[in-house]
Amino acid sequence: MYSIRSCIKIFMIILVFSGLLECSRINFFKKNIPDEAISRYLSAKKIYENGDFLSASGEFGSIYEEYPYFYQAGFMYGKSLFFMEKTDDSRGIFEKLYKKFPAFTDAGFWQARTLYSLGKLDEAEELLRRLLSYQHDNPEFLYMLALISLEEDRVPDAISFLKKASLFGERFALVYFQLGRLYGQLGLKSESLKELSRAKVLLSEDSNLSGSIESIEKKVSSEVYSGKR
Repeated sequence: MYSIRSCIKIFMIILVFSGLLECSRINFFKKNIPDEAISRYLSAKKIYENGDFLSASGEFGSIYEEYPYFYQAGFMYGKSLFFMEKTDDSRGIFEKLYKKFPAFTDAGFWQARTLYSLGKLDEAEELLRRLLSYQHDNPEFLYMLALISLEEDRVPDAISFLKKASLFGERFALVYFQLGRLYGQLGLKSESLKELSRAKVLLSEDSNLSGSIESIEKKVSSEVYSGKR
């Protein structure tokens, strides 16, 4: 049976790997950003998703330097640096982004992650609590605060954060479930299985939704292996 600390760390590892494949929601300022820059960004994103963070960071960094208001490029530049273990450099990028675009909470969260990785737990916690005041139901913020609490041997605080996070788990799982089902209906099999897997992570084994997820997974998997795409 896993300890509380082990469970939280497993969840944070899941977040890291999902972060490899997931960028922030894109809302390009097309009025200001030329199509050529957007095309370069999308190409760099594919490179990033393939795990070539060095090449991706060079392209994202170049785009961000040319178009400093293209915050998505800056964000992906910071993430690329983070996964290259250039943690302090990535922290500077996220800090700059969050100051310039305070509504861009993803940048704030990643700044907190870099602070945590650098051992600056007090600064990371202060930032996460500030973020939580704007998005009180964000499970990523709550899990990160739980992890920091455990690092400082504040087990009651960690349990409190975990309980709060669990209240929102099924609601977020339902979003992933609906997205996975829609992808399946559209014939996007790998995308469907990915979203359904994310939903399962957030659910307890006795959840009513778990059976529906398994049923759709079996159907989608059989179509994948039978060559139907």
